[in-house]
Amino acid sequence: MTSFRIEIYASKLLDVIRDSILHTCTIPSELKMNLEETRLKKDARSSGKRYWRLSHQILIVLAIATLLCAFGVGEAVRWFEARQLQKELHTSSEQMISLISAVIVDPIVTEDRALIETIISRSVSVLPEINEAEVFNEQGQSLAHWSKANTAKPSDLLNLEKDIVFESERFGLIKIQWDLTESHHHIEEHVFTMQIYVVGGILLLAAIFMAAMQWLIGRPLREVHHRMQAAAEGREIDMASLPGHTARELVDVGNAAQRLLELYSERREFQDHLSAARELLVDAIESLADGFVIYDANDRLVICNEKYKEFYHKSADLLVPGARFEQIIRQGVDRGQLNTGDMDVDAWVAQRMKQHLNPSGPTEQELLDGRWLRVEERKTSHGGIVGYRVDITEMKQRQQELSEATEKAEIANQAKSQFLAMMSHEIRTPLNGVLGVFGLLDDTQLNKEQQLYSDTGRRSGEALLEIINDILDFSKMEAGKLDFENAPFELNELVESIVDVLEPRVEEKGISIRTDLGEAEPQFFNGDAGRLRQILLNLAGNAVKFTDKGGIKISVSVSAEAAGESTILFKVIDTGIGIGAENHNRIFTKFMTLTPAHTQKFGGTGLGLAISRMLVEMMGGEIGFSSKFGEGSVFWFEVTLPKLSDTEIEDYKETSRDKQPAIEGKLSGNILLAEDNPANSMITRTVLEKAGLKVDVVANGIEAVAAVRRRQYDVVLMDVGMPEMGGVEATEEIRKIEGTHASVPIIAMTAHVMRGDRESLLSKGMDDYLPKPVSKPQLLKMVKKWTGGRVDDEPAVDENITPPDDAILDHAALNQMAEDTSAEMLPELIDTFITHARGRFLKIIAAAEKMDLVQLESEAHALKGSAVTFGAVRLHQLAGDLELASKNGDEDFITKNAARISIEGKMAADALNAFLRNE
Repeated sequence: MTSFRIEIYASKLLDVIRDSILHTCTIPSELKMNLEETRLKKDARSSGKRYWRLSHQILIVLAIATLLCAFGVGEAVRWFEARQLQKELHTSSEQMISLISAVIVDPIVTEDRALIETIISRSVSVLPEINEAEVFNEQGQSLAHWSKANTAKPSDLLNLEKDIVFESERFGLIKIQWDLTESHHHIEEHVFTMQIYVVGGILLLAAIFMAAMQWLIGRPLREVHHRMQAAAEGREIDMASLPGHTARELVDVGNAAQRLLELYSERREFQDHLSAARELLVDAIESLADGFVIYDANDRLVICNEKYKEFYHKSADLLVPGARFEQIIRQGVDRGQLNTGDMDVDAWVAQRMKQHLNPSGPTEQELLDGRWLRVEERKTSHGGIVGYRVDITEMKQRQQELSEATEKAEIANQAKSQFLAMMSHEIRTPLNGVLGVFGLLDDTQLNKEQQLYSDTGRRSGEALLEIINDILDFSKMEAGKLDFENAPFELNELVESIVDVLEPRVEEKGISIRTDLGEAEPQFFNGDAGRLRQILLNLAGNAVKFTDKGGIKISVSVSAEAAGESTILFKVIDTGIGIGAENHNRIFTKFMTLTPAHTQKFGGTGLGLAISRMLVEMMGGEIGFSSKFGEGSVFWFEVTLPKLSDTEIEDYKETSRDKQPAIEGKLSGNILLAEDNPANSMITRTVLEKAGLKVDVVANGIEAVAAVRRRQYDVVLMDVGMPEMGGVEATEEIRKIEGTHASVPIIAMTAHVMRGDRESLLSKGMDDYLPKPVSKPQLLKMVKKWTGGRVDDEPAVDENITPPDDAILDHAALNQMAEDTSAEMLPELIDTFITHARGRFLKIIAAAEKMDLVQLESEAHALKGSAVTFGAVRLHQLAGDLELASKNGDEDFITKNAARISIEGKMAADALNAFLRNE
């Protein structure tokens, strides 16, 4: 059976729906839809989306609903009619077969085919719907067949089979074929009629619905549309209320639209204010005298002013909103805008990005065109970066000029200090001799005139020495190189020593000097007794100088007490000429004297009080005075000093007793000398043996440890820098030995004389320290200190005496060596030194070529120690410089200067041989 096909009349049905709706409903023209259009127009304001009008959407929904209803009704009617038709055909077939069965049984039994065909043809021909009929006997054999003559076989047929039964007995089968074409045609006509009625009804309802929609929705929507259109075009908005029949929802929509329009108006006003504010901000940024820039949280450029672009003019085209900071600086480097110094571009960019993303303070940036910028960057609360660029080129130029001027001033000041130190040293050396000669003269029998000349010369020398000492101290203080000691001392003893020094001058002038020490018990403190003595001597010396009648009193008292310390007030009171009020403000000024007449009468440089004030202030104290012209003066100062505990006081007293003058005599004891330099070893051994000591010599730390294990020594003299095992390592090993051998006193002997070397060596287990070159008195006194023996008094040696910088040899050192050993041994010692030194030269040059800094430092240290012992000044200096360069890793200095060692060595050897020939 054929199914219903909607495409047969779909186009006609759509035409009916379209014409009915468009002609029966009045819809605004802007809501009408052309159903033939298959493309929608693109709304320019919809950001690429396409929207259907409401009327179009309703028509589409109605069309789909109508088609579905028509299709559903048609199918229902068709199904019902077909079912009824089948029932009727079944009923008709049963009735007809029942009638035929009554007359056809006998022909079937007799198999009278002609009669059967006659009965069948007459029975079915009356029904035009029957197309064929055929009778079969009980065995299934065809007995008769009938069909319509001269007709095409229909396509829509129904075959029915029924048994031929008579009196409950089956005699055969009859098959009937019904032609349903006409019946189905009638059914389709009926279905179509019903669909037309349905569509018509729906269209009528649609027309009514669209009219209602026009009344209830269309007009209010037009009102909303007109208002929003007017607002969009900037026209005045008609705020008339919506029609009264409008649905509540549309009223809400209208009110919302009206509120939206009000918000839109407010937004436009806000945008106008925002635009004005932005213009004001941009104008303010552009008016800045310095560069300004803002980057957002993603490090993209937001805005920058023209000054910023001017600073980075080679990258100006890159400074556009949205550009990344890293991209800008990287291309700025490529264009020659930014100076990366010696850094790789990637490394410089990484460092700059780190500074940029984590700003911590102003930085300075140099551009390749020579300009300097101060870069200030700060993070905003939203994660962005605000940057500021200030041109500091002029400031940098001034700083450079100031730096150069400062450097020149420092060089000049250093030269001045060196000159003062050298001159004071050069003057003090012969002056000490002059004063010594006057001292010797005083011990001889002199007449009055000779005694007068001697006293005058001695006083002049002492005055000159005082001036030189003041100048040297002042030079040190200006250079910041004045150090303070922290050692125990007795306060009363210090004050009494001042009186002892000044007493001859006081007696000479016929005045008095006394002390007022407060408490009877002596007080003990830690501090720099020498500097305190210097201050007191300056103040008391001035008091003696300017007092002709009366006397001077030195008063000491405790002005404040605290836990473990006391504040001491010193006063120097005199009855001298006093100081006028007009000079009070400049009394502590350096190089200041009251008047030229005073200078001519009393002498002096005007440095004493200035130095005293600086010393007191450097010690954390205060200084001042009170005075009236003609009534004398009171100078005072106070400092806070730590007090000694009872135990420390006892230790100090014990040490003081130990420092009493020694009884003359020979030393005794067993000494171990650990020294790798043969020349130094020979000299030291000779000095010690001449003093009565027994000496064993080893050449390195390993041998020293072994020697201490074998024998109990009184003292070990340990060179610090030795091969295989140094002095420090050997000391640590000795301290690990079991028994009394481990406690042997160990004295470090080294050319390291920098500040802190002594403390470092003592912290490693050594007991004392002797800096090289070691003089005979120093050596013997050190041994005496640790052996308890006696030593003959030796003349003092000024260890500060150094030869001129351009001298190759220090002849005084060689003469001292000859005196400490013997003139006969000196050639052998010098020959040993030269031979040993040549080996050192080769090792130093080889280590420098391989840049073996450890080996180079060791060899240079050893050469430095032996060179200074033999007075090879320039060789000692070069070896020391190479040792320091090795420590600091200064490969450039080593490369340039290592080869000089053999040249300096040859010059030193030639000078030593010449010295022997002259001797």
